[in-house]
Amino acid sequence: MSRIKFRAWDGEKMHATISIPEWEELNAVFERYPHVLMQFTGLLDKNGKEIFEGDVLSAAVATGAGSAYYDKGEVAFHPDAAQFVLRKGEYATNIGRDVEVIGNIYENPDLLSHEAA
Repeated sequence: MSRIKFRAWDGEKMHATISIPEWEELNAVFERYPHVLMQFTGLLDKNGKEIFEGDVLSAAVATGAGSAYYDKGEVAFHPDAAQFVLRKGEYATNIGRDVEVIGNIYENPDLLSHEAA
């Protein structure tokens, strides 16, 4: 059985990954960490780094003309699709293979600050 991994943001710092073996123990995790919990997506970026909810990714976006450009977005859970997606503003897309974790929305809020404008 695979373990469920989370990391926690307490408003000041990111806490190391916590791992729980069973869903039944999830309530205990929420009681112990009354912070923002971010679940591991099960995906790795192109450098082998684990991707969590709240991470900011740099992603290659195909232009359709055989070239690509890099854009940034936030990893979020999309309840209608029941999957983790790369969200940019109101739009969301699947998380591709050519992505790199460049920060997260808590420690690096400036990475996406221009997106809101």
